[in-house]
Amino acid sequence: MASLSLNNNSSRFRILVLVTDTTVSLQFQDHNLKPRTLNRNIDERINKTLTRIAKIFKQNKTQIALHDSKGQIQTDDNITILQGFTQATSLHVLYNQQKEMSYYILINPPRIEHLRFKTSLPPTVGWPIIPEIQVHNVDALIWNWKINDITVDNTLVGYFQPKKIHIDNNTSSNSHLTLTCVPFNNNTQGEEVTLDLGNIRTNPCENIHIPSIERAKHYTTAPTSLASTRIMTYNVLADHCCTRSFKSQDGALSHITNQEHWNIDHRKQILLQEIISTKPDLLLLQECSKTLYHSFLVPHLKLYEMEGILDLKTTGQDGCALFYKKKRFELIATHCITSKDSAKARLDPSMFATNINEMQKMNTIFQIVVLKERKTLKTMICSNSHFYYHPRGEHLRLLQSHLLLMETDNILKQQDVDCAVFIGGDYNATPETASIEYLRNGKIEKCTMDRLFVAGITTEGISTSEQKNTESNESSSEMKLMESTTTTTTTTTTTTTRRHGNFVLEWEPIDWMDNTDSSNISSFTTSMSGFQHPFQFHSNMDEYLIKGTCNQPVTTLTPAFDGSLDWIFIDHRRLMFNQVWKLFDINVLEKYGALPNIVFPSDHVAVVCDVSFR
Repeated sequence: MASLSLNNNSSRFRILVLVTDTTVSLQFQDHNLKPRTLNRNIDERINKTLTRIAKIFKQNKTQIALHDSKGQIQTDDNITILQGFTQATSLHVLYNQQKEMSYYILINPPRIEHLRFKTSLPPTVGWPIIPEIQVHNVDALIWNWKINDITVDNTLVGYFQPKKIHIDNNTSSNSHLTLTCVPFNNNTQGEEVTLDLGNIRTNPCENIHIPSIERAKHYTTAPTSLASTRIMTYNVLADHCCTRSFKSQDGALSHITNQEHWNIDHRKQILLQEIISTKPDLLLLQECSKTLYHSFLVPHLKLYEMEGILDLKTTGQDGCALFYKKKRFELIATHCITSKDSAKARLDPSMFATNINEMQKMNTIFQIVVLKERKTLKTMICSNSHFYYHPRGEHLRLLQSHLLLMETDNILKQQDVDCAVFIGGDYNATPETASIEYLRNGKIEKCTMDRLFVAGITTEGISTSEQKNTESNESSSEMKLMESTTTTTTTTTTTTTRRHGNFVLEWEPIDWMDNTDSSNISSFTTSMSGFQHPFQFHSNMDEYLIKGTCNQPVTTLTPAFDGSLDWIFIDHRRLMFNQVWKLFDINVLEKYGALPNIVFPSDHVAVVCDVSFR
């Protein structure tokens, strides 16, 4: 953490009077130069306050008085502390009969209460710096950025991005970065604060092409004849999951040799660069921690005119975040619903009692946000979620997908206008599984219900009823899944065989335009004979879901697992795909090792598409 120091040479002879609705705080240094603070009730009599100040000097016959430009002010018990210090311009203390200290009075001066830049890594070329700051009574700040005590940027904006030239132009071996911030209120200047940020280093990715940024160069906006909305969904890998897995020798991140590459302070910068280069209008994040959201994403994405909403899972460690372009959309409503509450309210206990109990141990949430386009006044409902992770949980993910749609439909019916609907997130479900089949086709047949809820068999042949630990503190989406893979042991080494999640099945997505039977679904059905929903979804993976083949790229690739787990579904009755960004081939993902690595900041890759209203 960068160190903080106050340039307070003049504070020996100054008393700060900080006023709130109920208190007056006096801050000054005594005769021993020791900082002192007196917090008094705003209605306290001034003579009582002066007596308390005199006691601080601990000398006999201490004399204390308030002065204005004409001389000493006569005080009595009718004057309050606020009235006395408001009238006066200085405070005089005579102690030890001959020694005197004189303080000039500043009432509510502009001041910086807190300034820091918390990171475990030094300032890095190409990585922006936005310090955290808290101020009082300030209407302007001057940010003076210095390298080796030479000003390189003097601005009203608290943002600085070191450049390669800042290193190259210095003849000394180090380029030491400091920040001096000065608060102002009208014509009053407050105390400046200096932040020592350390030596600037070169970028560890300087000579590496980051695939996610290179991908963005190939996609422009949608055709100019269409008002396009760019949607990006991304599981960013919660830091607590990443750290825990790395510390385990058998963990999913054991392939990483440079610890900096899993460090959140490295990963968040690559993540930010990817978001900025992608230029989403709507950004859906999963496994977004409270710290990452508030201290990093909010201040950085605000520079790109994006506002955010964060809904944490019941554990409070991480959750779903949605950012939207403020100039493009107006926020109408936000909803955060836990899957366990939804299961209690919407599932019939006579049929799903066991599953309802299973879901009470989960912390999955449904983040549902209603937005209105400022220009067209068209309304969009966006649902963001992160489903249960375990390979034995196919039946639970089917229930969660059904509940998500029911909650989304309920909010849809509350709107006064027709709304477009899309859902996205990390569903921990590969294309052949029941939840994806249900979302895409609009219904699940009885044979699938029997397989999951009667026979208790997943598509992977794993029993859904086998004894397992359903943790209340769910891990990263694939951490447990990946670590549950089978290992092959020889006499000399132990190797882990990567499990492929995308199976080859005889399944083809429905074309709603040509399928009159499915398009007539107008309501929900929730029974053991099958589910159905009224939405008509197209997915980002439709072009890959070819009957009898499994040639789609993957959205996660680790040493132990690869598969397509991240999805965007749009209701084609109101929305259409303009373009769906290509995913990465496995050889691209593996170039620097399995995910995450130096250029891929998460164990997932982002799914991006451009959509427009019909």
